[in-house]
Amino acid sequence: MKKSKGVPLSEQTAEKIINLIKEQNLKPGDKLANEFELADQLEVSRSTVREAIKLLISRNILEIRKGSGTFISDKQGIPDDPLGLIFAERDDKLALDLVDVRLMLEPEIAAMVATRATEEQRKHIMEQCLKVEEVILKGEEYREEDIRFHRCIAEASGNQIIERLTGTRPISRKR
Repeated sequence: MKKSKGVPLSEQTAEKIINLIKEQNLKPGDKLANEFELADQLEVSRSTVREAIKLLISRNILEIRKGSGTFISDKQGIPDDPLGLIFAERDDKLALDLVDVRLMLEPEIAAMVATRATEEQRKHIMEQCLKVEEVILKGEEYREEDIRFHRCIAEASGNQIIERLTGTRPISRKR
């Protein structure tokens, strides 16, 4: 592999691995070639491949499954805290700021869904909405069902950026 000036070889290798993932149309859960094969294919040492894989793990692109290998992460490169809220002070202002952002985005997303969703997606959204209501009325924890509801809406929008902005991933990946 030709070395780019100023860019560490491990970072160049990480980018090459990303390109391989795209070229091979690998999806979340798919297994990546082993270290030996990648080193040979990319014409770098195994230690460079290991460093590149570590970088991609830290970026939520890959994950290691002990005894099984390296796989494409279902997080698809999305950070666990993309807005950096872990360091934000938890107060009423933060809650109101989040509501403000939701009020800006959600009506437009709903409009997209209204015009783009298939009949099957609409049915799924309604079913999931009823599940959320049912869990709330029972006084049970509803977070997971609510996440599924928003996942249905994001997918039905037909906009992959919305899926990423809302921190959701599609329910059904076409393989």
